[in-house]
Amino acid sequence: MRLLDTFGHTPAISQNIAGSAAAAFLLLSPGIVMLGLQGGIAGIDVGSASLASDHGPVEPPMSWLQVPGTDPALSLLIARAQPGLAAGTTLTVTDELGGIARLDLHAIGDVRDLLASQPPAVILRITGFIAARALGMFRRPEDAALAGFCRNLASLGKSADRVATPIARCGEDTLVWSLPRGLASAPATSLVIGRHRIRQASHAAGAMVLADRRFEDGYLLPAAGEGPIHLAPH
Repeated sequence: MRLLDTFGHTPAISQNIAGSAAAAFLLLSPGIVMLGLQGGIAGIDVGSASLASDHGPVEPPMSWLQVPGTDPALSLLIARAQPGLAAGTTLTVTDELGGIARLDLHAIGDVRDLLASQPPAVILRITGFIAARALGMFRRPEDAALAGFCRNLASLGKSADRVATPIARCGEDTLVWSLPRGLASAPATSLVIGRHRIRQASHAAGAMVLADRRFEDGYLLPAAGEGPIHLAPH
């Protein structure tokens, strides 16, 4: 899985355009957008790509993911919402090798239009990528729209074999969860997403304690798992 995170300024672009491609555009929340590109951009190394619109360079932070196990190859970009980064616009794309192309952004109404055919392991990687950036570079753990998007995306990889069940209640809000077989028993920390927030949670030996019942009907995203784990409602 190839990642490129960008925090610095993206240089302006003045070269001649050599090619073109199209990308799906989706608003994840009022502050975050995602582009989905299938098949790459001819002449462009997507992993080192920089973007600009008529408003100027697309400003960081932003993060690319080149998703393994996809055919045609799928690349995703998440970035802050900003002028010039919207459906119906055209971006200029350059890379570190001097490649240059035009990228047309087309709106899609539902993430299923882009990802519904992907297997659970790919859904897990993509959901984990977005959730990790929400917690990290974008600092939006309480962005309800973004958390809801991640939850809906994780549901595309839902399976009856990957369900966690609450087995004990401690006080008003804390639940002990029994995790499905097949998950490594060694202590680990994974992302967990609910309807309104994203957190990290520790788990070991097939159990997890969550001090927030609002994660019921959410998903645990184990880094080495085969797919998202549904946190079944109590």
